[in-house]
Amino acid sequence: GYGSLLHPQLICSDPSAPFDINSFSSEKLTYREVLQQIPMHVIGKAPNLVFLGLGYQDIVSSSVESIGETIETAVSLIKDKTQSKIILTNLCTVFFGGNGEYQQKCFDFNQLCLKICRYDGVFQADFDTQTSEFLKIHKVGSGKKLSLHSEGPVLTPLGVLFLSRIASARILEV
Repeated sequence: GYGSLLHPQLICSDPSAPFDINSFSSEKLTYREVLQQIPMHVIGKAPNLVFLGLGYQDIVSSSVESIGETIETAVSLIKDKTQSKIILTNLCTVFFGGNGEYQQKCFDFNQLCLKICRYDGVFQADFDTQTSEFLKIHKVGSGKKLSLHSEGPVLTPLGVLFLSRIASARILEV
């Protein structure tokens, strides 16, 4: 996903910045399995910044309440055990096209993200608003060569690049 482009995006933005990126994620693991690894990958290393992003398969296969509880527990643990700033991504509702159920789940999750961002030092990378604004101008539907996502929703190469640019810009702001 877009996470693989974060380090190159950050280096391109500021080549002299001391970015030390330790990335762990997997499209094969669920959000719960990834978040269970936080003590090993985050607490023990105490980074300055933690970037938490969720995949669309997670929202399809789990309840918003379950995801929210797990992420809130992880954020609380990180805040209790480290001095790390945390960036939490929201989801792009437009990527679910005409599927009202999943769009609603994305909307509900995004509202949950705002509540979790009430913690001091927890910020949101707003993919939803920026993607919606971009698509008002771009107007290329799913599955096209220059679209951001295909059916499913699966990010296209342009979508991966687009989201990585939003994420890296937010990291540089924090």
